Amino acid sequence: MKKYIACFIIVLSSFTVLKANAVCPQRLSPQEFNKKQQEYITEQAGLTTVESSAFFKLFFELQSKKRENGKEINRLMKSAKNGLTEKEYDETLTKIYLLRKENAELELEYYKKYKDIISNQKIYDVMKAEAKFHREIIRGMHQRGRGGKNRNSN
Repeated sequence: MKKYIACFIIVLSSFTVLKANAVCPQRLSPQEFNKKQQEYITEQAGLTTVESSAFFKLFFELQSKKRENGKEINRLMKSAKNGLTEKEYDETLTKIYLLRKENAELELEYYKKYKDIISNQKIYDVMKAEAKFHREIIRGMHQRGRGGKNRNSN
């Protein structure tokens, strides 16, 4: 009986790896990543071709703006590693929090634009699908990093 349970767990975990690889295989270019993300979210949220086309123009525009803010946040975080004064830490942290606030404001701005294209329910479904897409990518990367081994098999 234990053999059957062990086999079942192994088969089940291999499907998880395959599913994560199907969502986003290793070494994708940014364009390929965006294409996979668009396909996944379109399917999961039930967007039509017309909705998907119009929505993702705005979606990727927002992601680009947020990515630029993220790069600036990372730059500020790296610069703070060099032992700053209290005043310099205050200035750095203020800039970081203002960039995070800007990202939140951008999301609200684009939410209002999304409402002109798709329903609120589909916007919600897109949010869920995007989070699931990222979780599956991270899970796949984590499993590839461990050679696809199960957590409890050390």
